[in-house]
Amino acid sequence: MLEDPRIKYRESIIETEHITAGKVRSPQFPIKLSQPPANSSMPAPTLGQHNEEILIELLGYTKEQVDDLRKAGAIGA
Repeated sequence: MLEDPRIKYRESIIETEHITAGKVRSPQFPIKLSQPPANSSMPAPTLGQHNEEILIELLGYTKEQVDDLRKAGAIGA
């Protein structure tokens, strides 16, 4: 499937650099729009990569609370 001429022509598979997995091929956004183009060129996040951002910005935790969770082993570094 990855070598199908239609897949290549539509650029349906993209290659990204993942922080732990290296080069990874994955499906591109399936719908082609004239404007604005969809951008899915970011690799998948690693486990817990956005813990601090979610806890502080979305859930209202303080930096100190997040540090306490980290020290207790409840979340990764």
